[in-house]
Amino acid sequence: MIDYQVITINLTPNLSSPPIVNVSQGDVGRLLAFVFVDGTKQILPGDVLGAGVTIKIQGTKPSGLGFSQTCSSTAGTYAYFTTTLEMTQEAGQIPAEVQFSNVSSVIASANFILNVERDPHPDGTTDGTTEVLQSLQEQIGDLSDLTTTANSNLVAAINEAAQSGGGGGGGGGVTVDSALSSSSTNPVQNKVIYGALPASASISSGVISFKNGAGTTLFSVTLPVYSGGVS
Repeated sequence: MIDYQVITINLTPNLSSPPIVNVSQGDVGRLLAFVFVDGTKQILPGDVLGAGVTIKIQGTKPSGLGFSQTCSSTAGTYAYFTTTLEMTQEAGQIPAEVQFSNVSSVIASANFILNVERDPHPDGTTDGTTEVLQSLQEQIGDLSDLTTTANSNLVAAINEAAQSGGGGGGGGGVTVDSALSSSSTNPVQNKVIYGALPASASISSGVISFKNGAGTTLFSVTLPVYSGGVS
């Protein structure tokens, strides 16, 4: 548990520079222990105005709104205060004082500075990782709009498009013909071209047969017969 911060403050104003009390913006429950002197003489909190004294700290924040916090307890030379959100909600250097009062008197100490350090990550701040993910999501778009069969994730969709040579059933890809055509301007499958080209030729009884690599006869040529024999 963090120790309390001890602040020595003069009951006589303008005798010394204001002490600085360092807290963080939004601090709640930080314990501050004030020790009081009058010039150079130490004064017990209960001896300032005697029995029935009320001790509180008060100040004005940068917005112009004030705060007041009553002493939580006293013990020996200390008067204890705990920070509240009202005290630390605004960052900046806040002039403040300790005030002693009873039914007939009010005495204020010299000023001190409540130095509220700005919170670098206040509530409501969006983490950078979230912003990056949102930006990526906007650039990728909705995966359900993909025209590929695989649309559960972007990698699967890209792989499918690369393997098929297109973008799926929604159009936009390259159409590859599965047969030769005299009118089509589309590319044709490699195996179709292979099957259409002669790979071998044989001659039997005056007939030359041309076959593809699979052994299928593509076409035949019958040679003319003359009286002198086949030439």
